[in-house]
Amino acid sequence: MMSPARARIGGLALFAINLAYAAGLFAAMFGPNGTGTLNLGPVLGAPLLLVPFGLLMLRPVDRNAWLLALMCSGFFVFVGGITTGLTPGATVAMAMYRSLVMTMSPALFAWLFLVFPARTPLDDHAPGFKWGLLVVGAALVLTSDIWPVLLGAARPADADGMLQVPLIQGNLRRAIDFLYIMGAFGAGLYGLIWNASRSPRSDVRRKTTVLATGTALTVVPWVLVVMAELLGIPAPQWLGIVAVLNTPFLPAAVAYAVVRHRVMAIPVLLRRSARYLLVQRGLAIASVLASILVAILLVGVVQRLLPEESEFGVPGAVVLAVLTGVTLARTGTQVERQVSGRIDRLFFRESYNARNVLEALAEHANSAAGRDELAEMLEAEIDEALHPATIAIYLEDQHDRLTMMASKPDGSRAPRSLDPRMETWAPLAGRRKSVLLPIGPGMLVAQSAGGDGGVAGRLSSLLHPVEAECLAPLAARRDHRLVGLIALGPRLSEEPYSREDLQLLDSIADHAALTVENIGLSEEMAERLEAQRAAEREIEVAQDVQRQLLPARAPELPGFVCAGHCTQAKSVGGDYYDFIPTGSDGLTLVLADVAGKGIAAALLMANLHAILRGHHDLTRNDPIGLLERVNRQFYASTPGNRYATLFLANFDRPSGRLLYVNCGHVPPRVTRADGGIDKLETTGLTMGMFDTWIGESATTTLHPGETLVVCSDGVPEAMNDADELFGDERFDDLLCTHAHLPVPELITAIKSDVQAFAGDRRSDDLTLLVARVTA
Repeated sequence: MMSPARARIGGLALFAINLAYAAGLFAAMFGPNGTGTLNLGPVLGAPLLLVPFGLLMLRPVDRNAWLLALMCSGFFVFVGGITTGLTPGATVAMAMYRSLVMTMSPALFAWLFLVFPARTPLDDHAPGFKWGLLVVGAALVLTSDIWPVLLGAARPADADGMLQVPLIQGNLRRAIDFLYIMGAFGAGLYGLIWNASRSPRSDVRRKTTVLATGTALTVVPWVLVVMAELLGIPAPQWLGIVAVLNTPFLPAAVAYAVVRHRVMAIPVLLRRSARYLLVQRGLAIASVLASILVAILLVGVVQRLLPEESEFGVPGAVVLAVLTGVTLARTGTQVERQVSGRIDRLFFRESYNARNVLEALAEHANSAAGRDELAEMLEAEIDEALHPATIAIYLEDQHDRLTMMASKPDGSRAPRSLDPRMETWAPLAGRRKSVLLPIGPGMLVAQSAGGDGGVAGRLSSLLHPVEAECLAPLAARRDHRLVGLIALGPRLSEEPYSREDLQLLDSIADHAALTVENIGLSEEMAERLEAQRAAEREIEVAQDVQRQLLPARAPELPGFVCAGHCTQAKSVGGDYYDFIPTGSDGLTLVLADVAGKGIAAALLMANLHAILRGHHDLTRNDPIGLLERVNRQFYASTPGNRYATLFLANFDRPSGRLLYVNCGHVPPRVTRADGGIDKLETTGLTMGMFDTWIGESATTTLHPGETLVVCSDGVPEAMNDADELFGDERFDDLLCTHAHLPVPELITAIKSDVQAFAGDRRSDDLTLLVARVTA
């Protein structure tokens, strides 16, 4: 076995385990005959470079990643750096590299663990301490005896070609070396111990425990080796072997703690690892190995059974074996799924129960009748499955805000509502995947060592009362808007949320989002139905009001009969007729048609009715003055695009005289006793069109047997399916045909003929007023 080689790097008396020494230690204990040439140094030291520099490539701006990479570079040189087989120039360069990184590694070790994963009180009170260690390390490099060698003054080399520098014999330098190494490593270990035991944050304590475990497994054996050499005590062989074999633990632990946001406690980590190897990979590996073994055995059996001169021979046996192996592998995969479920139920009952609960919740979420019921269902089932310390369930309300519908423990400190239109939520809704806080690269900016960054900082600040560590967005399927949010705090078991947990939450969120959308659509439909029912009730009230405005029955005058009828195209409309007595032997006849239909026209009709009734008694014998007053007031209370046509006539029974004014209305007809028909044409402007009304009156006489028929434009403008108008000519023919009928029956005949002509296509109100002198 080779003796350990001593190296003077930066004035430090370091115990350099070269490649041959590491291989010799290993071969001495495990190799045949106590000898061997297995080169384990670079193999076991490779993670010291590969892991940190791989992490550095992922996080080039992370200060902790740089500290880890530089520190591990020194450890790699110490453990398994390449020192043999180099050219003279490369040997000098390697010496410079070794001197720098090995000397600075203790200071970098202290710096890293004084600030990561959280700053320690020592760094808070004495932030210059870590800088002082760097200065001491740099001074040791600059005062090293290696510089004369590098400048060509001396160049000794041992038998293996490793560059050597004599040790400084002075006690002062030895003391400085000892204090620097022990002080730096002691400070780093202090940071690990404090964060693992005294940090107020449970996640920091778990993360530091993993770091401390990996660091202790790697650093402590090497520190003991170095201490023994500094004190002049030979290091035991088994200690060197342990130091070499434990080397990968440090970079693995640091990388795991840096990359993962939530670090599992050591027992949980071991349990998860066992589950992963046993359940998820063990059966698969076993099935593959079994298929390979069966294939090999099958080849051997076939070769023995077949004669040597057989054409089938080895190729056929190989093909048969491969097919058999593939069949066994596929069968093993199916068996793996069944056995995995049984193993989960037997050994990982909590995980199995959680998965069943969440899967059942995803299926039954659609059955929730309302938001509160859905939120309570989500809160109860997620709490039973994952046991988070805090829960906040936000669902979209009727005002398009996210309102807290359920929470644990009570949610009194959490925000009661959130605005889903904030840019903070856009990445969550667009991604539609559960995420952990701080949120990693590629989606949101993670929390840096110096404080909160980007969107993750705003999310953490916004949901700080909930202590949210996991967010499951509920996104609409059509427009990807955020319709809900499930915020979960740390688990009571202190386990992080696994990938399986996030996948199950995604399934729940998808079903819950669909339920929220369905609830919203149901509420919208219910609101519309309620609004429709309210509108129908209002229309019924309007119908009653309009019905009361129309005369219940016509006044009775000797030798005179009159009647009216109004059929609205909609539930209410703008047509009306009226009979207003003017003494014992007189009557005012009115029929008006307000432009438009529906509620708006009905309101204007009621307004016109009230105005005309209000002014009638003052100017009953002066229709021109009456209409001027009515127009002035109607114009002032009517929008500019609204107007009304109107026919007004004062009938004097003793003389049969009819004094009328036609304000742009359909010309009324007078059927004469000889069968002729007279039209009472327009004599004035429509009502409400202009602020000043201009018109004049006209006079005609109704003799016994003659009939006045006044209609709205719903009669001549009625249209059938062929787009033909009923028209004036057809109306006149209708009157000639039915002129002999009594007044009520004449109204019925006109209405029936017009409706038969138009069919179901009725687009306007139909109003009739018929008056006849009988004697």
